[in-house]
Amino acid sequence: MKADQTIPVNVRLNQELHTRMEEAARQRDESVSEFVREAILRHCDNVAQPSTRERLSYVIGAIKSGGGNAKSHKEEFAQALLEKHARRKRK
Repeated sequence: MKADQTIPVNVRLNQELHTRMEEAARQRDESVSEFVREAILRHCDNVAQPSTRERLSYVIGAIKSGGGNAKSHKEEFAQALLEKHARRKRK
């Protein structure tokens, strides 16, 4: 089979999902087939992609920071957030 050759696939959808699919395709100015192909491609990419934890596993735990800073600085952090929020409200 050639790489650009398409294969027909049958999928059963309930009425609500079918209606949503048609509306979404219409909003994107695409055929339903184009919309479904793109949705499947995106979903495959998301599933096949390693998790953030897997992608960063080589650095997770590599540095000994001593930890605990969040606990000892939580009040300062909370105050800084409150002040930032107050400044935004004044603008």
